[in-house]
Amino acid sequence: RRGEGNTLGNLGLATAALGEARRAIGYYEEQLVIVREIGDRRGEGNAVGDLGLAYASLGQTQQSVGYFEQALAIHRAIGDRRGEGNWLGNLGRAYAELEDGQTAIKFCEQSLIIKRETGDRPGEGEALHFLGYAHYVAGNSALALQLHQAGIGILRETGHKRPLERTLIDLAEVYLAANDLNQAEECYREALGIAQDIGDRRG
Repeated sequence: RRGEGNTLGNLGLATAALGEARRAIGYYEEQLVIVREIGDRRGEGNAVGDLGLAYASLGQTQQSVGYFEQALAIHRAIGDRRGEGNWLGNLGRAYAELEDGQTAIKFCEQSLIIKRETGDRPGEGEALHFLGYAHYVAGNSALALQLHQAGIGILRETGHKRPLERTLIDLAEVYLAANDLNQAEECYREALGIAQDIGDRRG
């Protein structure tokens, strides 16, 4: 049953990566039934968190917040600091999407602290990106620019292309808002090259 749950979770991740979020939700829901049945708390935390990511990709951000809160509570309860950092970051991103910049900043700052404490360099790069987006939503474009650039530096260093692609797109939005079209175009071109390189057809 544990193996079945793991496989369903992997199927969810694979279909989500293909842009088929609704199919992914079905797999995650099946996984969730199994991990709860066998008492796998870490698996439960991951399953509800992945459900949140799937709903976020469908634009159902308010629904995703509830799943991220559940995931955060579970990972805190089992003492999983890395998981706690992940879901704090996703909560921050969700609140930024809901245009609640101050709440987003609070969660993203907590995520960044944990990423640094646990030595998660790719996670630190993504946390800087999320924090930058939160500050952009809150109207702090200059700080958003600095945070995005810092995140990009780490993600280039670690070679994590998918989060680098997303960070470049958000950085381009900051440049667009400042009417710096040349820098925005440069970011979009680099993001496009990464999307083509990793087979991200949606991107």
